[in-house]
Amino acid sequence: MATSHVVTKKERKAEARSQFRLVCRGVSKAEFSGFYRAFKNEFGCKTVLRNPFPLGFDAKAVHEIIAHVTGSAIGGYATKKFVDAAKELLVAFVKYKFLTPSEDGHVRHVQLYGPNDKVLCEFKDQRKKLKKKN
Repeated sequence: MATSHVVTKKERKAEARSQFRLVCRGVSKAEFSGFYRAFKNEFGCKTVLRNPFPLGFDAKAVHEIIAHVTGSAIGGYATKKFVDAAKELLVAFVKYKFLTPSEDGHVRHVQLYGPNDKVLCEFKDQRKKLKKKN
């Protein structure tokens, strides 16, 4: 017999305090998969993909990863110190990943949102301007 669970307001607030979102535009499939694997396997987050369609990874496709640092999306009562440490770790990881240029030449635009949808980190590749020789 299946049981149901009613999500309380307290549980929703706790979920919001431990949720991070990574919004990627113009990244390659390998880069996006690397983020997903790192969040899930290396950092132990419960990860969910939002709007993973279109499946193509072109310059305008937007893909999003939602990561819960508590391992459980509902009822994760994380302490402030734990969430602050996760913020620092995820920001450092995103900055490290974008030290190298894009594999496919697209302009990458990545935003990392922390708890309560606060922007923690934003990265955008600079387009290289070609100089004309006269």
